[in-house]
Amino acid sequence: MCGDSLVNAWGDNMTSELGDGTTIDRWTPVQTLMLSSVTRLACGENHSLAVKNDGSIWTWGYNSHGQIGDSTLTQRSYPIQISALSGIVSIGGGYDHSLAVKNNGTVWAWGDNYYGQLGDSTNIDRLFPVQVNSISGVVDVKGGWFHSLALKNDSSVWAWGHNQVGQLGDGTNTYRNTPVQVNTISGMTAIAAHYYHSLSLKNDGTVWAWGNNQYGQLGDSSTIDKWTPIQVHQLEGIIAISAGINHSLALKNDGTVWSWGRNNVGQLGDGTTTDRLTPVQISGLSGIIEISSTDFSSIALKNDGTVWTWGSNLDGILGIGTNVDSWIPVQVISLCSMLTGFDESFSSEKKINVSPNPFSDKLNFVLNNNEQSEIILYDNASRPILQKEFTNSASLNTEQLAKGLYLYEVRSKDGLYKKGKVVKD
Repeated sequence: MCGDSLVNAWGDNMTSELGDGTTIDRWTPVQTLMLSSVTRLACGENHSLAVKNDGSIWTWGYNSHGQIGDSTLTQRSYPIQISALSGIVSIGGGYDHSLAVKNNGTVWAWGDNYYGQLGDSTNIDRLFPVQVNSISGVVDVKGGWFHSLALKNDSSVWAWGHNQVGQLGDGTNTYRNTPVQVNTISGMTAIAAHYYHSLSLKNDGTVWAWGNNQYGQLGDSSTIDKWTPIQVHQLEGIIAISAGINHSLALKNDGTVWSWGRNNVGQLGDGTTTDRLTPVQISGLSGIIEISSTDFSSIALKNDGTVWTWGSNLDGILGIGTNVDSWIPVQVISLCSMLTGFDESFSSEKKINVSPNPFSDKLNFVLNNNEQSEIILYDNASRPILQKEFTNSASLNTEQLAKGLYLYEVRSKDGLYKKGKVVKD
């Protein structure tokens, strides 16, 4: 996120999961449309979620199972608000399902429910949010591919959904369509999940893991699946955790990052492609304050505001301007773009109405000032593409414009009245 909590995204965009109004993969960051004041982000496999500082939730991308939550199966190329939910404090994304926690501690879920990952006692897909059964006092949620995790305010962890390799942590491999408590752990402060394994962070700085361990992603020096939590070896002082498909990450209180599990494309960041059954430190990274993982790559935010990535670079997911994998951390290019300079601005005396937004074949401007004024419309590289002089009101013919983000300025001889962003739908 950039100034004013704007969202930047990059990588695969085949199903519009970047939210820039297109389906074009991006090898460097682009701004997600129509979002500001964002406090939380989460991703599914091909869809995205955001929470704004007013507690509203916004979603975009693929919608094959209703994971967008707008009661349709329509793919969304830019964020839309899920009006049925408010007061949201935490979000999570699974493969094709979504999760949200309200400020009253209830959990809501929507999308794919084949394995019971929505936790509503059924296996019926939901195109809109439904309340997860038999759980309250929740403070955080995370989604694996087909299972869900919740952290309660009593520091217990609960899980539901797919359980083929014990990723629910209840000592069985029985699928659950309502939450069950994860066995043998307490005092937990954070959770993470991906694919078929789960992680939790304890208040003593230790990390616990369960589920699939084919590549050592549980970090216990073995490749044996675990149906109940086990402690990750050789880790202490941990303050944050994250999970990829078959690898795991941990951030220590000294700003270093540690990783373990599968490493076929360098997602562990240790300069090799050797799988690791216990954590190894990622060299060259310090001052890290936040971590995250995608399927086969990893991300870290430094205390100087720079973002670093490593691992698979399929579809440009590392954000470095190429699609070449990196076995060591590399810095993301131009994270906060010049587009932030086009946030809405108004003259103190003159108000201008710009509508509709999103627009299709026409874009209307109403000023009502009886002065000769000028509209300039720019593409998202700030190149002028349309210009018109007017008095009081004007309409631009935008039928030939491609879908996506556009920038505008309205000026008079006295100077700038207004600038902002609009979207062609």
